[in-house]
Amino acid sequence: MSRMSCRIAPDRRILGLLATAVACAAAVGCGKSQQDIDSSMNSFVQDMMVKRTPQQRAIEALQTDNPDERRKLLAKVLKDKQATSEWAVKIFASVAKIDTDPQVRCMAIKGLRRSADERAAEPILMILNHKDFPNKVVPPTDPVRWDATEVLAYMSDFNEIPPEHRDWARRTLIRLVTDDPDRHVRIYAARGLGNYPNRGALTALIRALEDPDFHVRYSAENSLEKLTGYRHNRDPDLWRDWAEKTENPFVKPEEADAQDALTDAPPPKNMWQKTVEGTRNLFLMWQGDAKESPE
Repeated sequence: MSRMSCRIAPDRRILGLLATAVACAAAVGCGKSQQDIDSSMNSFVQDMMVKRTPQQRAIEALQTDNPDERRKLLAKVLKDKQATSEWAVKIFASVAKIDTDPQVRCMAIKGLRRSADERAAEPILMILNHKDFPNKVVPPTDPVRWDATEVLAYMSDFNEIPPEHRDWARRTLIRLVTDDPDRHVRIYAARGLGNYPNRGALTALIRALEDPDFHVRYSAENSLEKLTGYRHNRDPDLWRDWAEKTENPFVKPEEADAQDALTDAPPPKNMWQKTVEGTRNLFLMWQGDAKESPE
């Protein structure tokens, strides 16, 4: 009896797996083509029966014509501890530049964000400057530019842009905060520019204070404070006047000699003033794109 049960147990296990596979196929079947269902079934069975390495998943992602499968396979590579290895970064970079599906490209960009070191800088900058690489980079959609700009800002925050690419990164962020039609791109570009003490970056951030989107203006003011140590309540005219009068705007107030401090610099805010300003900023964020009330 025990010998029979030993033979039957594997059969039951396999039947259970097949039953689960059928149930999964039924769940994803609505609105899917037969090819998509077959691909999902094959992927499911392989996952259940064979333990694939991250390298194998990455190769499959490069070979399959199904964008949904490519995205899922890259997501599994992304979760693995080898996601920051040299081979993984190269695959993420290649997919992020040339894949034709926006969701797959965004997944690959998330892979580059996980490493977020100098290896990710060049492919991210190539994506954001795709017109300079017509045969090497597929033009990015809004979500792809959004994710790529977020990674560039993140890497700038942690000083992970290699020296040879810093000027390229700064010029890219200036162009994005000034001209990009997507508000999310402009928000992250404004944030990233707070890491570049440069007159061009300063001018672009002051111009961004006139952006119709409050979140862009808010990010620009924060970056201006990060660069200079001052705040002017998102008033572009006050900022322009201050910048023209200041020989070196990137010397923080605490670093400047008392006699060199601007006489019209805003006095330090007390706790009540900070609370009022914080509450007002939260209200303006909640308003979204609504115009601010006249003060």
